[in-house]
Amino acid sequence: MAGHASGGFNPHLPGFRYNFLAKGLGATMWFFIFYRFRQDGGKLLVRHYSFSCRTRFLMSLCLGTPSI
Repeated sequence: MAGHASGGFNPHLPGFRYNFLAKGLGATMWFFIFYRFRQDGGKLLVRHYSFSCRTRFLMSLCLGTPSI
């Protein structure tokens, strides 16, 4: 192209403030993700069963336990 041959693309490094903010926001995101997984992880992994009244009634008939 036009002009002299340069040494290539040399981007400058981001400043300390930007690195600090990026790491802080990234850590906050992961803390929030792990916090929500701790709160709702059972539902995501299908360990928490939310039965309807009809299902509870039918299960109580099969298992012989009193229904609520």
